[in-house]
Amino acid sequence: MRNLLATDFMRLWKSKAFWGCFAAGIFMCLATTLGDYHYLQVYQDPKPLDEVFFNNIPLMGLLSAAFVSLFLGADFSYGTIRNKISAGYKREQIYLSGWLVCISGILIILAAMLGGTALMGIPLFGMFERKPQEVFLLTAVCFLVIAAFTGLFVMVVMAVHERAVSAVLCLALFLLMTFPASLLESRLHEEKIQYSYATVDENGVPTLVEEGPNPRYIGGIKRQILLVIHNVNLPGQTSQISNLDFLTNPAEMMLCSAGVLLVTTGIGILIFKRKDMK
Repeated sequence: MRNLLATDFMRLWKSKAFWGCFAAGIFMCLATTLGDYHYLQVYQDPKPLDEVFFNNIPLMGLLSAAFVSLFLGADFSYGTIRNKISAGYKREQIYLSGWLVCISGILIILAAMLGGTALMGIPLFGMFERKPQEVFLLTAVCFLVIAAFTGLFVMVVMAVHERAVSAVLCLALFLLMTFPASLLESRLHEEKIQYSYATVDENGVPTLVEEGPNPRYIGGIKRQILLVIHNVNLPGQTSQISNLDFLTNPAEMMLCSAGVLLVTTGIGILIFKRKDMK
């Protein structure tokens, strides 16, 4: 297992997919930080570093999908997986080695992006408004949710033979997870009270809607269930982190991420062990 890990990490450092995604991540970090600073200069709208630091987190799922499908997909394209099996390595060892290297690679990219944002952002926006321990906790939430994304995409790639197909599947899966997360977050942000406002009915007659309970508000046990679903659906977490608008405790988000990571890893190993490599 140690030799397998050493070989896979060596391949990571030489991988064009890794360095390409690394460059893309740094570019995103530069573009969003400078874009936010330009907005501040033009509109004189002060923004704390807190709101800039986590801006790119929602896109990390997309970057993870691209990296994993290209990096691990190459193992199938070049017959590397078959060679590892022929060399006597167990399938779970091969899976876990690829899993660990992919998670390490994407977290290195994430760390570089956050570090770059801090280095540029502190001179432009000042220090964080939140306490250091809060920033550390949110950063830990980021790392765990992106690790969960990566574990999910590793499962998909290791279950599919062709690199192009796995890339399409990973990207499609990311988009399919993102749209429901956006809709559900919108519903979960509905206020309990609907304040009075003026509107126009279907006949064009002005109407005043009185203040009262909001019929779109979701409460009780149904809300708790939907919050768990929202956190298990990983884009729901990255959206909350990016907006610094948390529907649940960050510790609960970390628990959901850890659960997704463990479940997808277990399922992925079971699928890969039964996979026909001929």
